[in-house]
Amino acid sequence: MKKNRVVFLVLLTALYSFISYSQTSETKIKELKNYLQWTTSYASQKKFDSANKYAKRALVLSEEINDNHLKILVNYSNARALYWQTNTIEAKELLAQNIKNNNIEDSLLYKSIRLMGEIYYYEENYPEAIKQYLSIEKKVRKSKVLSKYDSIVLFKTYISIGLVQAKVKNIDQALIYYDQAKLFAITPEYRNTIVFNKSILYEEENLLRESIKYSLEGVDISIENNFDVWLPSYYKFISNCYLKLGVADSAIYYGKKGLIDNKDCQLEFLYNNIGKGYAIKGNNKKAINYFERALEFSSKLIALEVHESMRDTYIELNDYEKAIYHNQKYLSLKKHVDSLGIRQQLADITEKYESEKNKLEIEILKSKNELNDVVIKRKITK
Repeated sequence: MKKNRVVFLVLLTALYSFISYSQTSETKIKELKNYLQWTTSYASQKKFDSANKYAKRALVLSEEINDNHLKILVNYSNARALYWQTNTIEAKELLAQNIKNNNIEDSLLYKSIRLMGEIYYYEENYPEAIKQYLSIEKKVRKSKVLSKYDSIVLFKTYISIGLVQAKVKNIDQALIYYDQAKLFAITPEYRNTIVFNKSILYEEENLLRESIKYSLEGVDISIENNFDVWLPSYYKFISNCYLKLGVADSAIYYGKKGLIDNKDCQLEFLYNNIGKGYAIKGNNKKAINYFERALEFSSKLIALEVHESMRDTYIELNDYEKAIYHNQKYLSLKKHVDSLGIRQQLADITEKYESEKNKLEIEILKSKNELNDVVIKRKITK
């Protein structure tokens, strides 16, 4: 009897320890979830000291939990935060660890390779960027029957290759890959992405009527699916094209369309375009009003252009004192931008920030779901 009691107590102690360990593990996973969210959030806001603090905590905690999937997830999250700080060397090292991990799940493998490709793109190593993306295609195409997830992966891969080809001015190749992506555009948002990229490509190549056509298609898709965040950009593209064509009324019309219910997206460009439209029409006082509004929202790069326009407009008004003032502002900004060599970099960062701001909530939600999956899997195995 005494022996049975001892056995019972041993089993009870073991059960208690197991339950306690399980609860502690789940608590740590929830804590890790918070660290990953904070890392992403702070990094996207350019609060890098805070992002790095939570990235380190996430790394330490993932080592304590000792779960391969979580370690890979932390590597990916931290690599992305490092990349946003332009610390590409360390970011690539973390991603390389993931890619070489034989036990990595396909979803995180593809995300890691795609981010590696994005980093090479940022570094202007375009052949290596394409090599990374093509390696994803090769891995996915091994499956004879493509799943819905495979289609999503291929869509993102072909879009990425198209962007690289557009960057190096392989326009025909860029369009081929955008059309390839279209085969896997299984949602309205994906179709909109293709239209968006084609609009940019055609405007950059001064195929302005084609750019307008695709931008108007994007407007239709966005209105139909309540993609309000896309509308200011499309209206900006259309307004840009009409300015280049010298059609001032249309440039003004679409610039104003972009301002409707818009508090924070592309405002400096839209106000500037409207001002340029009025300047073309000779309505210089109205042009000045819109240029002044543009300056309220402008980065150094767009402010450079606005001050130049205001200088020219004040010359037309014979107000030489103000023309000289804006010329001095223009020259000062031009010297600053040129000396730092950041004209293109500022444009890229602005575009990236707008893009990341729109995707941030989706990324945080995905991270939550991935960590929830880990918790569920651990419960099932136990």
